Amino acid sequence: MNYQTVFAMIATVALSFGPVIVADAQSGQTKKERPAMFEKYVAFPNAGVRLVQPSGFTPATSFDGFEHKTGASVVVMRIPGPYAEVTRGFDTAALKARGITLVTKEDMKIDGLSGVLLNVTQEAHDIVFAKWIAAFGDPSQTILVTASFPQEQTRSLSARLKASVLSARRDKKVGAKPGADITFTLTPSTKLKPASGLGKMLLFTKEGIVPAKNPSDPLFVATPSLGDPPVADRGEYALNRLRQTAHTTVTKITSNQPIGIDDMDGFEIIAEAKDTTSGLPLTLYQVMLFEEDSYFLMQGLVGKEQSAAYLPEFKAMARSLRRKS
Repeated sequence: MNYQTVFAMIATVALSFGPVIVADAQSGQTKKERPAMFEKYVAFPNAGVRLVQPSGFTPATSFDGFEHKTGASVVVMRIPGPYAEVTRGFDTAALKARGITLVTKEDMKIDGLSGVLLNVTQEAHDIVFAKWIAAFGDPSQTILVTASFPQEQTRSLSARLKASVLSARRDKKVGAKPGADITFTLTPSTKLKPASGLGKMLLFTKEGIVPAKNPSDPLFVATPSLGDPPVADRGEYALNRLRQTAHTTVTKITSNQPIGIDDMDGFEIIAEAKDTTSGLPLTLYQVMLFEEDSYFLMQGLVGKEQSAAYLPEFKAMARSLRRKS
């Protein structure tokens, strides 16, 4: 996989986070919103970021950010990679490939650094969601803040969420620590080391750094979803998520089997793929485990010539997932 693929894969996971769906959001029966005002700055140690808490929102428990009774959410993440590379795919064509429609894009300074503000829409579970996405950073790291809300709530939520994502500031008083405040555990492979600064997502690479030194080196990501509701066909949902892996083209599904881990059912998929830029042959591994109103996603990516060595490691790591009580 090339340099851009690693960061695009991480960013895809972040951008794909959907709002927390609740009954009120689906029925349209929401209470009258309070005026758009702010409460206070809240620090997120995993991301090393402070963010203003919009009125009516509460700190989330399953991710770094805030949630709202309408199904709206604000998610913050620090990605240990160059801003220019992480945001390379923030264009109409690349976003469309992920099922996201770009409405507006504005380059700007955020916290004194190069940044961009996107307004996009995305359909999920027959509901159209609008999103404000702010990204800013430097050659060493990128901050990504994504606010999602039902499009029908645009009038009451859009302005306050736009202001909230733009309020993001680096917080030098808090530091990111791999695995801190994460809702699940994994037993890492002795061949892989954890990378830091990804909020409630776990990332493992050969050297514990991003990007990998060798374009065919292994990458393993594990992350919870944001309370997405059950889907009609979970198997097809898992396949579609696999095909959306950034900067990769799936050429062949070699295995697709049901799997059970930690009292959760799901699917384990192995596929042959190639890097869309370099054409490098890849092996793509994915496990998606479903709870009643959420899921866990784990993906492993490695050059095809190293798959015999690392595919067993991916499988062992996936099977070791345990939710914290």
